[in-house]
Amino acid sequence: MPSSFRIARSLISRVEDEATGAIKLDELFVQVPPDRMEQARASAKILGDEVFTKMPFAGATKPMAGDLTEMILNRTWRPQLAVTAMDGYPLPENGGNVLLPCTTAKLSFRLPPTCDAVKATKALKRKLEESAPYGAEVEFDAEDGQTVGTRRAWRRGWRRR
Repeated sequence: MPSSFRIARSLISRVEDEATGAIKLDELFVQVPPDRMEQARASAKILGDEVFTKMPFAGATKPMAGDLTEMILNRTWRPQLAVTAMDGYPLPENGGNVLLPCTTAKLSFRLPPTCDAVKATKALKRKLEESAPYGAEVEFDAEDGQTVGTRRAWRRGWRRR
């Protein structure tokens, strides 16, 4: 019997390279405007190591990239995934040698500013739900993923009410 964690890990590996952190879906990427590339380079020169030293790394953990400009682009113009919650598991002190019947993971995708969030969400749903490992039941339920322009329009409309 496959563990629910193995299935979850397999699904996450469909959308993110676990060795590099790179997102695998083209629909989550955008072309970085040339002026933004230049701004990232200039910011890296000004900030130096502060680009990453202000981050809360544990122990000897290192950044995903070695180049400061790449670090800035990774935080601004490249999609990133964070698993922000998991359900279905006991706390470590209560865990035993048993297989768990289900796993729920909350995934948070940071999209580039000009990425179409609706298109990205559809691509994620398709990739995570298609041909589930071991015939498992997989459901992707997206919250309100929005593009920057959509969010701004909604906020403007909300303020007028």
